[in-house]
Amino acid sequence: MFFIFLLIFTLIFNSHILASENIFGLHLSQTEDIHQSSSIINSQNGDWGWVTIVIKNDQLDINTWQDFFNNCRKYHIIPIIRIATTGEKDYWKIPEYSDIDQIIYFLNSLNWPTKQQHIILFNEINHGNEWGGAVDIKDFTEKSFYAAKKFKEVNPNFFILSSALDLAAPEKPPQFKSAENVYREIILLNPIYFNQIDGLASHSYPNHGFIGTPNDTGRHSIHG
Repeated sequence: MFFIFLLIFTLIFNSHILASENIFGLHLSQTEDIHQSSSIINSQNGDWGWVTIVIKNDQLDINTWQDFFNNCRKYHIIPIIRIATTGEKDYWKIPEYSDIDQIIYFLNSLNWPTKQQHIILFNEINHGNEWGGAVDIKDFTEKSFYAAKKFKEVNPNFFILSSALDLAAPEKPPQFKSAENVYREIILLNPIYFNQIDGLASHSYPNHGFIGTPNDTGRHSIHG
């Protein structure tokens, strides 16, 4: 696939400045899509736009990812890397601490195209199928806090984004948890969690069913 969707997420920062004034980007499904997407991301005389892309812990080929970063530098594109595990049945496997360490050291071994190195910790963990089949905010909080702290210890240039949530998810555990309850639970479990986080990723889509208009407002719109 060329790309999955336009990059529609918001970064809420703790006294950090974007590395680029270009707010547009794409989500890529594979590293080679960078060649076709560059002209879209930096169209209309834009420069240093963004891509998000997932790296799984069974895809740690140094030549593939260094080539991707080299092309990001060539095309003036800032990568945002979302770390993931691997699929199992109909859900994503829960990360082990060894998985987290492996991916941190791998990403730190690469020559990035920008000084700030943007990382998203996992994905929509208020969906059970994104975390071993059942929502587990305690496990997510412990492991993502560990990951954020470890990334910074290894290299302070890592810019850490907490997992984007599905803003339209209902409160129906163990399969779903609402976004507001996720944040409340994280704070109760670890009051200093967000001290380790540089920003929040937000999946702000027109939901339900990805149906809506650019003028819609509220949590289930692109203004979510």
